[in-house]
Amino acid sequence: PYLWRELRARFADTPLPSSALELKRVLTDAAQDVVGVDLRATSDPVHLAAYDPGHGMSAGLVSPAWWTGTGIPILVDRFEAATRPSA
Repeated sequence: PYLWRELRARFADTPLPSSALELKRVLTDAAQDVVGVDLRATSDPVHLAAYDPGHGMSAGLVSPAWWTGTGIPILVDRFEAATRPSA
């Protein structure tokens, strides 16, 4: 949830890109910048101390596999649905 919030804050005032492919690239680059690893190169969770509230749960972990397989595709799907011409 913390990476999701970070990306929302980063792009709050950013115009949407012109294509889904560009959106995917922008989101992937930003997530990799925050996490500090190539999301496609590892499936091991990455611990980010800034996201760890210290209550013993795994909130400080970011799952590259989830972001590449679910999180970013969800955002791209929403973009495509919103920009698809109506029939």
